[in-house]
Amino acid sequence: MAIAAPLLCWMEKISGKVSEMTSGVGLAGEPLIGVPELKRIDGFKALARRDYAHDSIGLAQSLVGKYLFYRGVILRVTETEAYRGSDDPASHAYRGKTKRNAAMFAGPGHLYVYLSYGMHHCINAVGQEAGGASGVLIRSGAVASIARDGARSEISVATRRPVDLSRSAIGPGRLGRLVGARREDSGYDLCRADGEIFFFSLSDCAVRLHCSPRIGVGSGVEKQWRFFEADSSHLSGGGSSRLGAPLGSVSN
Repeated sequence: MAIAAPLLCWMEKISGKVSEMTSGVGLAGEPLIGVPELKRIDGFKALARRDYAHDSIGLAQSLVGKYLFYRGVILRVTETEAYRGSDDPASHAYRGKTKRNAAMFAGPGHLYVYLSYGMHHCINAVGQEAGGASGVLIRSGAVASIARDGARSEISVATRRPVDLSRSAIGPGRLGRLVGARREDSGYDLCRADGEIFFFSLSDCAVRLHCSPRIGVGSGVEKQWRFFEADSSHLSGGGSSRLGAPLGSVSN
């Protein structure tokens, strides 16, 4: 079964079909999505270790347009920020390795989760920086589900839901709360065969990327290391969030 290209290329379209997912209860009382069902979708490909083996800037760009599966919840990534190590004063790893930031030094394909303001668990993917740390903050995403119609299954992205889940993953704090991220997840191997947290892609399609300074940092404000999908309405930072320089199109 081939999934319609406009759906995969992020037209913010919902199928209108009732989502029939596997056991367990998740968002707004809906059943959680199981990994076996997800893997049956045409074009599904979990990211391998080599897909994370880029510096923070390259990885941050490549993750926009990918999907995040987090214990039964699916988000389409719309906004990221890159953080490096000793050469990035806005990074948690700027002053070296600590117990808190150890996952940033774990190498490509690991998860780094930190607690912000004592209340928000923020999710980062770890890439590969020469001799240092790496972190790509997943700033925003769009809630997705598996829509089934008989034998046909496809990924459907929410535009409107009963409790407005369409905007519940905008901003890293909301996103982390939505998927149930916790500090203990830090260091999780995103490439493990039996994983319940991983990034994946479906089929190649072009994503129009823009970049801008990172949001809420006190240092390194001149670095254009925030990357986001130019046409998306699922972005943090208010009205200024869409202001940035175009990077052209990248293939996902």
